[in-house]
Amino acid sequence: MEFPKLSLPPKDYSLSDSLADKQQSATFAGKFYSVITAYQKEHSARLTYTNCDAQKQLKENACSTINAYYREMRCKIDEEMQAYILEHHGKIDSWSDSGGDTVLRYKQVVDAQFAFDYFGEDFAVTSSGKIARKSSKLIYQNCYRFPGTKEYLAAEEKRKQLKDRVKTEKNKGGRSSLLLSLIGFLYLLFNILFILGDMFFSCTGALDEFINSNMGIAFLAAMPYVLYSLILGIFGELSRDMFLFFTVILLGACLIGMLLCFFCFRNSSKNVKTLKQAKKELNRWIKSADYKKIVAENEELRKKNMDLAEQWHRAWYHWVCGIKDSAEEGWTEEVEVFKNALKELAEKTDFNALLKQKKE
Repeated sequence: MEFPKLSLPPKDYSLSDSLADKQQSATFAGKFYSVITAYQKEHSARLTYTNCDAQKQLKENACSTINAYYREMRCKIDEEMQAYILEHHGKIDSWSDSGGDTVLRYKQVVDAQFAFDYFGEDFAVTSSGKIARKSSKLIYQNCYRFPGTKEYLAAEEKRKQLKDRVKTEKNKGGRSSLLLSLIGFLYLLFNILFILGDMFFSCTGALDEFINSNMGIAFLAAMPYVLYSLILGIFGELSRDMFLFFTVILLGACLIGMLLCFFCFRNSSKNVKTLKQAKKELNRWIKSADYKKIVAENEELRKKNMDLAEQWHRAWYHWVCGIKDSAEEGWTEEVEVFKNALKELAEKTDFNALLKQKKE
């Protein structure tokens, strides 16, 4: 499908033409007003405040609320007007003034009116405490945001789901948990072997010598065996039964720890496999021909839509500025004509004669 080319109203399209066309809902001008009306029915610019807020704070909050509300309104206008242009194969049959006849106010809070103008500056509180636009001049604005094709949105939703799955599997514990559980298992296993080796074969003399000379390091490196040595030192010669009792408890604690490490290792191993599979599926989708094609087509269409939006926004802005300049020039000419006529009348009038006539 070939992307449409933009077709604009005639160069002599006037404000009176626009006022007539806006009464027709099927025109570009009429669509502009209907979009604004629909948006105001569905959305409100609610101002939140407290009775403790100072007047300046209330005014600043009002400006911030209105600016955000009008910003989103512009985005909705652009979305609908862009769709209108595409449905009409790029033809714009009319222009609309950028105001839209929308004026919002917060009577009970601040004494100010907020008139909407697509090309109007944001509202702010002046140094004198009044609410006004940051500039009285029109500024160019283009708030169009390309929504993306249905295929692209579906493809991105799938990519997001796969990415979320990878994140979820990472949070469950991956290679780090696997490594720690393996180290814990081997740590307890070797300590159990050291303890049993000393009990039945007395083959840990070198280890005992290392522990005695490096107690701090040995306590961390072979803590269960160090505890066993303490038990042996306390009960070994006094009570064989107490020695065996505490040693069995120690060995039981080590076995329970080994079992916990084993189950943790097994679960972590499953998580690692699941995470690896999730990453593989994500990469497979991102690198797939279908995904790349959808993204490329969407990007191409996005650029064309952005270019079209820029074209009609620029044309609309220039027309609105031209109408405003013409109105200001017309007003200036009328003022000049009135001033010249008044001056001419003053020159022709004999005020002394008028005063003398009035006295008589």
